[in-house]
Amino acid sequence: MSLLRFNQAELQAWADYSGDYNPIHFDEGIAEAAIGQSGVVMHGMLAMMPLKSSHSAMTWADDGWLQWSAMLRHAMPLHADYRLESRVVDPNRQIRFKLSKADDAQTMISGHCAVVDFNPTPYEKYRRLEVPPEEVRRELEGFGSRFPAAPAAWIAIDAMMFSRYLRHHADEVFHEVAAKYVGTDTPGLPSPENIVTMQTHHHDIFRGTLLQRLDFDKISSFEYGYCKTDEILTRDSVFLMVEIPVWINGNLEQVVQIGLMARTIRPATTQGAMYE
Repeated sequence: MSLLRFNQAELQAWADYSGDYNPIHFDEGIAEAAIGQSGVVMHGMLAMMPLKSSHSAMTWADDGWLQWSAMLRHAMPLHADYRLESRVVDPNRQIRFKLSKADDAQTMISGHCAVVDFNPTPYEKYRRLEVPPEEVRRELEGFGSRFPAAPAAWIAIDAMMFSRYLRHHADEVFHEVAAKYVGTDTPGLPSPENIVTMQTHHHDIFRGTLLQRLDFDKISSFEYGYCKTDEILTRDSVFLMVEIPVWINGNLEQVVQIGLMARTIRPATTQGAMYE
């Protein structure tokens, strides 16, 4: 068991790296309207980072494939103490974990990390986008300089792909769907300025070799794809799962899966569109 506390500097560092300036992370009034409690909300990716690092430092059975999977159960206030607990289910093959508030033991994040059998063949159908190796190095080194306590390659790649999704593909994959189904003028539904988005799930499937630091000199090519794999609509919300496979030197090395939710908040307290 370990105790965790996050601060404003870390919040700003993640926003600067990822481009995630969602007002719920910086404006207490908007955050309270969105989640019903005082204080700004932590980025989900920031909250998960020490969990990923902790589990990467454990001993795993082989250098095959691993899956790290988390459910973000509740929005997490920034200024709070949290307790990370991990339990070994199958030695060297599976652990389960939860991150809880230290004061009332409410579970905020739960999940597992496990050795898995994985078939990369279905991902051959994805259209690949190439990123020049020098650009990859710049983005990953930028992450490492801000978050040196998260050295594992898969964590850095995970952060890079979340940032790339947000900066380059979110409008196409997610925001247009949110505006169509949630931000509509249909009676009883809100307008886009009353929409807030939050992360609900996060999964990574990756080769065990990525538990180590990434050797930039060995990257001759870096490619990724992206696709919306699931969509659930309700009267005032939309849930999406976005999948991002990553190829390094022509080999599939990691698959990032991001679960997102857009829903409405009270119009009287909003001040503009709010996106993750």
